[in-house]
Amino acid sequence: MKHLEQYQHSTIPMVRKMLKHFAELINQRLLFDKSPISYEQFPLLMAAIQHEGSSMQEIARIGRQHRAGILRGLRALEVRGLIKFRNDPRDRRKRLVFSTPQARELSERIMNYVMALEKEVFHGIPADEMRAFLGVVEKSTVRCLHLGATNCQR
Repeated sequence: MKHLEQYQHSTIPMVRKMLKHFAELINQRLLFDKSPISYEQFPLLMAAIQHEGSSMQEIARIGRQHRAGILRGLRALEVRGLIKFRNDPRDRRKRLVFSTPQARELSERIMNYVMALEKEVFHGIPADEMRAFLGVVEKSTVRCLHLGATNCQR
């Protein structure tokens, strides 16, 4: 049990716990506002908006997710009127993803929630501590990506 306690208070579980609580707070707000999506679906919506006209395969590659999972997520967004599929004129088998005006409005609203909550969560933490924290997160992310690429080459 000693290892479990050590693990629960180590970096990754603590960051994960913070992100879980952050997502719960955003989801409460989205539920209150009768949003058609949850915060967990937001990254896929943002990918569809930022990579307008991309294929599902391209969005899966960008998001580093399996194509089947992306397809389910995109279909859920389509049902909610947030994206539309169009066939690629050069390759009729390929479906391209386009966001709707409702998607762009919703993403703006969610980003406002996120920014306001982030400001509230980190209120009172000195700027130098925030810069240090973000620096550690950035370096850790780069290191994870490097390790992932290295492990895939073995």
